[in-house]
Amino acid sequence: KPELSTIFPSKRVMNRLLFDYDSRLNFKNLYPIYESVYRSIDSDGFTLPNYATSADLMLMREVLGVIRKRTHATNRHLLALENELVEKAAELGNNDAVATLAFETINDPGNPEDMAHAKKLVIELFKLENPLTFKLSGDLAWAKKDVGQAEALYTRFLELEPNTATSSEVYKNLAFINFLKPDLLALQRYFEKSIKFGEAANVAQCHFYLGQLAHAQPLLARHHYEAGASQGLIEAFPALGFLEMNYYNNFAKAVEWFKLGVELRDSTALMGLFDCYVRMELWEKAEATL
Repeated sequence: KPELSTIFPSKRVMNRLLFDYDSRLNFKNLYPIYESVYRSIDSDGFTLPNYATSADLMLMREVLGVIRKRTHATNRHLLALENELVEKAAELGNNDAVATLAFETINDPGNPEDMAHAKKLVIELFKLENPLTFKLSGDLAWAKKDVGQAEALYTRFLELEPNTATSSEVYKNLAFINFLKPDLLALQRYFEKSIKFGEAANVAQCHFYLGQLAHAQPLLARHHYEAGASQGLIEAFPALGFLEMNYYNNFAKAVEWFKLGVELRDSTALMGLFDCYVRMELWEKAEATL
């Protein structure tokens, strides 16, 4: 496998994320641990420095995950490093790491003994009121369409951990739960909280739905759609095009947004582009679009 230094994110990127995530250790302290864990994937030779904790390992893993999502690229060696960081944290008794591995087993059942052990661990983590266990249990209930159970578990998680990146995911899921009721005021409140605590790349969908809710406030709708478009959310491009065309009568700007949507192979953007050309009386372009 390649040397870690050849595939690892830059020092500047890492320092910025470590600062954003309020890491108590800087890159200089953490990189040797990354290297040690990376080498241990093929061996058992790993010792955590006495200045570091299992919580630091979990934060190191989270930072790598954020970079992977932001770049929309997965390097299998770095992904293996993420997984190994969780394993090492679990070996050191970190409850979040134990919960993560237990639910991986539950979601992908194989050996019955492993499944029984995972469920036993989850019961113990519930007794300890580990926040992540409530969140992951809520995810499992949500996947099984047990909406009431999911809502109760998510609500308990937020009572324990209301203002983290993980809570952003929970707020978003609660927004969708309230869409089913429907309770639009609660839905709006949860989407706004998800945006407040989440990574921009993870809350683009929240911005889109808030733009839909703000149909009577075009400036606010534009703000949310543009926030979604900045993260590449396909639905945001035609929404911006229709807003510019139908409310602001800015056909040139509408065409720009529709064309961006067409480049992403969105059929709604293509229909919007046709409508816009017709409104502009550009018949040849309208026919070509049709």
